[in-house]
Amino acid sequence: RNPVGLACTRLEANVLLVTASEQEHECLVTAEHHAHLSVEDTVFEAVAAAYAAVLPEERHRGAAVIDLGVHSTGVAIYDGEAAVCAASIPVSSDHLTRDIIMGLHHYHNVTVSYEDAEMLKREYGCAMLGLTADNALIEIPAGEGRGSKEISRRQLNEILEARAEEMFLYVRDEIRKAGMDQALMEGVFLTGGGARLQGMLDMAEKVLNCHAKYGLTVGIQDWPQNFQDPARTTAAGLAMYSARLKLHRTQRRKPPGLLGFFGW
Repeated sequence: RNPVGLACTRLEANVLLVTASEQEHECLVTAEHHAHLSVEDTVFEAVAAAYAAVLPEERHRGAAVIDLGVHSTGVAIYDGEAAVCAASIPVSSDHLTRDIIMGLHHYHNVTVSYEDAEMLKREYGCAMLGLTADNALIEIPAGEGRGSKEISRRQLNEILEARAEEMFLYVRDEIRKAGMDQALMEGVFLTGGGARLQGMLDMAEKVLNCHAKYGLTVGIQDWPQNFQDPARTTAAGLAMYSARLKLHRTQRRKPPGLLGFFGW
């Protein structure tokens, strides 16, 4: 995999290109500029999360990062030191929240706001039936002038389970396309705020048939313990990616000879 020092007459490489909408990319960069911030580089979120959460030896044995964001879900798959897949799937945490709104309205004739649906998901939701007290009753907030209503926790989680399973079925398709469905020895690492939903690890293991764990930040000295949260892993990875860029630029600027050797 590393050709340095080898004699050859022909050199080939398999390269993974991560593409994005030029218009959306420019909008993101422009938004940063309007916030008076400069942009060094851009990187796919799941790849950034992998910088922080997956050690080199884990990548070598085969690993995948699933970044469950509010409006997007990214997948990065590693085989050895190479990224063999970077994909975005069309289901995110936002879909689960909106499913609660639609499901409660359709099946229980209850209208809830987006904020209340998000609260129900975080406090009572589970991505897989049987992991909570499914028969327990929960109170559904009602609009002004209307009394509250109770439903069982199972009724809420049936809505979430269906969408969570769909999400990981999309991920499974990407893993199979990359030819890694039997090669993820380190399993999958879940990052992003969506990973905090109870039962997500269990659903991932059920659908993907491999070990699943939270992708937490490793490799940053004195990283605060209260920041050990999958929702913060991508931010940590972006910081590590930026540091790596700066290191490479510093090394390229070093003069040759003894001055460069001593770091002058």
